[in-house]
Amino acid sequence: MKRSLKKMSLFQRLILYFTIIIFFSLSLVSYIIYRHSTTQMFNQAEDYLNHIVRNTLAQTDRFIDEYELTSLALLANNHVKAMLDLNRTEMVDLGSYNEITHIINQMSLQHHEIELIMLIGENGKIAMSNRPYLETLVIPNIYRDVLNSTPNTGRAVIDINPSLTLRDQYVISISRQLRGRFGFEPKGILRIDVRASALEELWDVANFSQHTFFIMNDQGRIIYHPDKQMIGTELNNSTIWTHLQNQSDGTFVEAFNKEQTLFHFNTSNFTGWKILATTPYSLILEPASVIKKTTLGIGMSALLISMMLALLFTRSISRPLAKIQRGMRRVDLEQWSKISLSSSIEEIDSFVKNYNAMVDRLSTLLEQLYKSELKTKQTELERQQLELQALQYQINPHFLHNTLGTINSYAILKEADDISEMTEALSNMFRYSIRNMEIVALSDELNHIENYLFIHEHRFQKKPPIEYHIPALLMDREMVKLSLQPLVENALQHGIRNRPHAKIIISAHLDTHYLCITVEDNGAGIPAPKLAEIQASLKETESGFSKTLGIGIQNVHRRIQIIFGPEYGVVVESEEDRGTKMTMQLPSDISRTIRDLPRTDLL
Repeated sequence: MKRSLKKMSLFQRLILYFTIIIFFSLSLVSYIIYRHSTTQMFNQAEDYLNHIVRNTLAQTDRFIDEYELTSLALLANNHVKAMLDLNRTEMVDLGSYNEITHIINQMSLQHHEIELIMLIGENGKIAMSNRPYLETLVIPNIYRDVLNSTPNTGRAVIDINPSLTLRDQYVISISRQLRGRFGFEPKGILRIDVRASALEELWDVANFSQHTFFIMNDQGRIIYHPDKQMIGTELNNSTIWTHLQNQSDGTFVEAFNKEQTLFHFNTSNFTGWKILATTPYSLILEPASVIKKTTLGIGMSALLISMMLALLFTRSISRPLAKIQRGMRRVDLEQWSKISLSSSIEEIDSFVKNYNAMVDRLSTLLEQLYKSELKTKQTELERQQLELQALQYQINPHFLHNTLGTINSYAILKEADDISEMTEALSNMFRYSIRNMEIVALSDELNHIENYLFIHEHRFQKKPPIEYHIPALLMDREMVKLSLQPLVENALQHGIRNRPHAKIIISAHLDTHYLCITVEDNGAGIPAPKLAEIQASLKETESGFSKTLGIGIQNVHRRIQIIFGPEYGVVVESEEDRGTKMTMQLPSDISRTIRDLPRTDLL
């Protein structure tokens, strides 16, 4: 990832960073809106189902309680008890039987939802409403089923059963055991069948067409469902039943009828039934799809507009910086040309103005230097060379340092880490160059080299192959400021350029008379005739610049001699196609060797 970023241009990086920031921000906002909307819809659906279930449960309990109370009229009737006390051979008193049937028929007339009332004695005596035709085998079965499913305490049991009078219909059966006048043993049973469809009328199911209601008993069997085929289905082995067990109410989402469904349930304290209301999860989230599409549309439009603005903003930064970079590359090649640029960023415009001023001044100084006489007084020539160096390294340094700090702040705000690191490194170089001293520690000079190499790496998108072989005890040794960089720069430009396996080694050692700091490469080397010319130029005591020897190296050589004496300076050794070795010979004890020069000569 880092390699790919290093290969990208500044413009491409800024576009990438802006795209990531904008896309992440829009995605986060869209996700929060969607999640909040769906959560609200889910909560509203849950509250609505809870309201429906509670109301339905109250209506159902009141409905069932009313019919259970109706059965008490037969439970305590003396005629009923007398009929149950008869043995199988005794005949029922006609008056008592008519009284019993009258009560049963009155109950049926008062409650039109009642489909059938049956009173069956252990002695085979039967009384029922409307005298429907039932097979003789059905009565014993009904008696046995009720007797087995109801407690002998007389408590009523409510269940769902197929209708005995209408095919494919179901009834809610309220059943209980009956006692006679003597003893506590059950002598018969009472069963009241109420049409199950009466619950739908009670609930007004038509108003809840988007929801489904069904009832389960405490054994996990469906005792009511709008789909008649579901009645009697056992769900006690399903995942739905696991949510219902040991809980009186709750909400959960589970697959039902091949789709995710929201369930809300509550338990009747009266019947023990669990009433469930369901709604498809897709129906709950249907409004969210509209919100999702709207958010997506707005987000895409905002992304497009943001990207267009980011593109314009990025170009306003990258184009001026690219022109400045090309201008600085020409400076490296000693091509002093101005930059014609009008930027909307004040700091960049100020930087360009100072750069152009530097170019004008450098061009003037070079013209003056080349027109000067070869035998000009040495100290005067050295002052001009130092002034040239000061201009090269101090392009209005305080202003540039502040400007680079501003650019660095912009880069940090825009998360352009590479730009921030480059401007920080360049700022450190300027700060170092304007330090009011000529003698510095070797560690300071190495830090300056690191900043220079960092900028060089970003300019050419390639890490310079540099190795350091310097003992730790020499790091505090003193040397001439800004003397190591020209040697490293010369090795990079002329020694190892375009040579794939070349490298540069910076080393230092101390002998009896010298502190030797060496910059050695295994690059192209210098042809013997040219090397002899360079060595001769370095040995000349007269001031002046050699066309063979670069200004930077000769500048370092002459500054060392001015400060420490003619016995010190730069030594160049080379062999063609084997590499070049440049050694700065400094005194081993600088404090005793610095020549008594005026302060202006040391700046």
